[in-house]
Amino acid sequence: WMPNWIDLEFDPVMRLPLDPSWRALEDYLASLRTKSRTKVKRILSCSESCSLEEWDLAMVTAHAQDLYDLYLQVYDEASFRLGSLLVEDLVAAKHRWGDDFKVQVIRHGDRLVAFQCGYVTRTTVEAFFVGFHRGLNRDLSLYQRMLVEFIRWGIESGAREVVMGRTALDIKSSVGALPEHWYCSVHFKNLLLQYGARLAARQYWPRSERLKRPWKQDAYPMTHPPVTKDAWV
Repeated sequence: WMPNWIDLEFDPVMRLPLDPSWRALEDYLASLRTKSRTKVKRILSCSESCSLEEWDLAMVTAHAQDLYDLYLQVYDEASFRLGSLLVEDLVAAKHRWGDDFKVQVIRHGDRLVAFQCGYVTRTTVEAFFVGFHRGLNRDLSLYQRMLVEFIRWGIESGAREVVMGRTALDIKSSVGALPEHWYCSVHFKNLLLQYGARLAARQYWPRSERLKRPWKQDAYPMTHPPVTKDAWV
């Protein structure tokens, strides 16, 4: 909008608008196309042998290292790393936010195999970090199950949306998350930095992916999308 300012675009943020009329996960499932609804039910079936627990501050503090070890299994395999979680961060977030920072773990038998955490406000559920056992992820659909659980959190808390972040776009779109394009405009007084930013803007652009479109045409997320529809298929 202004001379000499440069637009830098990032990978989209995946958001899922929640229908205010939804009262349970079954309402969300009913808004999906048959094929996508079957896929989500299969995710639930794969993890049927698992149990889910919500942990309070005492449990998070006592088992912080166990959670961190699961997180590292995900972090070490990440292709892009902007920052990292520290073991103390989970305890500090739970201490500061209390019930508004949910930490949920997944057990398979007596074994801790996954965890997820996120912030729950009056309007939004925002996913934070997850961790899971790499060797069991495929058989138990651990990551997909956690995405479904984030949706359940949002419905049960009466939130308007679930924000799932900027990674694993295809998997998140398969459970209904929609892409919201994000960019910022920058201007540097330092001419060298300005030139570098302009060069970066020309050479780097977020990869355009044809994401899954699991919703029925008249579903709430389709009538209240966060972005244009040209990224979906």
